[in-house]
Amino acid sequence: MVGLACDKKVKNIVLGSSDSDLQPAIIEVKSRDVEVTYLGFEDNPNKGLTYTTNQVVLIRNSEVLEGMQSLFLSS
Repeated sequence: MVGLACDKKVKNIVLGSSDSDLQPAIIEVKSRDVEVTYLGFEDNPNKGLTYTTNQVVLIRNSEVLEGMQSLFLSS
């Protein structure tokens, strides 16, 4: 993530992790004018990442269940 930002290969990053150890990397990426979206779960969002990233998208458990059901029913 940081390497891509340093090399100017990305403008936006979607972070699909709730690991708060990534906050220093997020801060570095943002300092290089890259926007970071935190993609997490609604029932247990990481508060540190919600404050550190530019945007937060939280997935509801019901959305995951609906998606899984549609996958299995279409098979």
